[in-house]
Formats: sequence, C-alpha cells, structure tokens
Amino acid sequence: MDEQEAIRLCQGGDKESFRVLVERHQDKAYRAACMILGDPGAAEDVVQEAFLAAWRCIDTFKLGLPFAPWFNKLVVRGAVRRIQRKSIRVSCVQESGEIDLADPAPGPEVALRAEELKEIVGKAISRLTPQRKLIITLHYYLEQKISEIAESLGLPEGTVKSEIFRAKQDLSKTLRGVFGDEVERNKRK
Repeated sequence: MDEQEAIRLCQGGDKESFRVLVERHQDKAYRAACMILGDPGAAEDVVQEAFLAAWRCIDTFKLGLPFAPWFNKLVVRGAVRRIQRKSIRVSCVQESGEIDLADPAPGPEVALRAEELKEIVGKAISRLTPQRKLIITLHYYLEQKISEIAESLGLPEGTVKSEIFRAKQDLSKTLRGVFGDEVERNKRK
C-alpha cells in the first residue's frame, strides 16, 4: 500500500493503515529525536507521542502532500518541548551510530573507517550549541528547508541561515583540528 492510500484510509478511521506510516517513518524519526535529545529513552517517548498526535489529527493532513515533513515537525516540536519542559541536557550524539553515513565501498577497512567518521562527526556535532545542533539536524538530516525550520522553531529565516553558517564554521574548525592532526601523523610516516 502506498503512503497516500494509507493516509486516505487512516482519515476514514482505519487504524491498521496507520501501521504503514509508522513502519516507514519510525526509524528516521527516532534517530532524529536521538540526535536532538541525546537520550534514547526520551527519543522513543517523543516519537511515540508524535505518532499519537499524528493519528489524532490525521484528518487535517492534506492528501497529496508528503507525510514526512508534516510528521517530522511533530517530532521536532515534541523534542523541543521535552528539552524546555524537563531541561534535558542536550548531550552528544549517540556513539552507537545514530548518524547514518553511507559506506563509500564494501569491505572491513571501509566499514571501520566509516564507523570512525561517524564517531568523529558525532562528537563534533555534540560540541555545537543546542540550537545549532537542532538546526543542523533539521536541515541536513531531516532535509528541511530553511523556511520550514524557521516556521517550526518560530525563528526568522535570517537567524536560521546564520545559525547554519556558524554551525558549519564550528564543525569545520573542529574537524580541521581532528583531520589536521591526522594529516600531520601521516606525513611523519
């Protein structure tokens, strides 16, 4: 069953069709919530609450539009509310591989290097301010447009753009430090 058909059936009250939406979107939503919150348990709660909210207001969803952006807003709003309500410390990205970087080629050496890169990038992202980490997650991981981020966070578009720019500068500086050291080590060999 395709997504639009599942939504149409859900809007008619068919609870079983909602399973299609859950199966398609739960993994990415969970990883995004983990990246934002830094807490797998809280991320599970936020995603579950977002699915409940989606079910309750599925009849307001406009058929023909993609489901992911609408649902991701529910996840992000829930995560932001959780941070504000419980003052959860936005900690490092989970080192268990919550960032999906595609392996450039098969093989154990490449897989090991990809895992190392996940850890390095995750640590670099964890050093960003909570707002920058959130905006980077929304823009690059959930592929939201600047206007969507601005709307969902209640910020001017210019602020979102400048936060992305500053976050990229921060990440660049951190990663240059890491890889600059690696380049120097390789020169000595």
